[in-house]
Amino acid sequence: MNVEDVNCAEEENCAEDGGKEGSEGRERVRILLVEDDETHAFIIRRILERSKLNTEIFEVRDGESAMDFLLNRGDYADKSLYPRPDIVLLDLRLPGIDGTEVLRRIKEEDELRDLSVVILTSSESDEDIIRTYEDGASGYILKSAFVLKSPRMNGLLDIILSLVR
Repeated sequence: MNVEDVNCAEEENCAEDGGKEGSEGRERVRILLVEDDETHAFIIRRILERSKLNTEIFEVRDGESAMDFLLNRGDYADKSLYPRPDIVLLDLRLPGIDGTEVLRRIKEEDELRDLSVVILTSSESDEDIIRTYEDGASGYILKSAFVLKSPRMNGLLDIILSLVR
């Protein structure tokens, strides 16, 4: 199975209520990270875990697994183990079904259409940026902001906060 164990931003925020709320009563933000590069996934996960966000992070490594997770198919059929995320962080360059196609499929599904999708990619192509926004992306963040530990990496946290408020 391609899903990592669920991680909490802070261990004391792992509530007995199935993880929906933290110790301060804040809603937990459920994030599906769709990233094939384990190093990039690790960096993004660590940034999210160290943030003040109360997060529950799920990971898959390819586009087909992302759609299976979101539609609760196959290995991801149990909705209590694989709940609908609040936000999808989606790499564009994925093996098999690429991120552009995953985004299109999400926006075509009635039950997923309103899901917030933030593109995380190394592509600085104007064409990619324009196309993903036209296809319904909520945001577009360059991975270089994370890999270089740039202050721009806070842009991801700002986007997530704006989408869940």
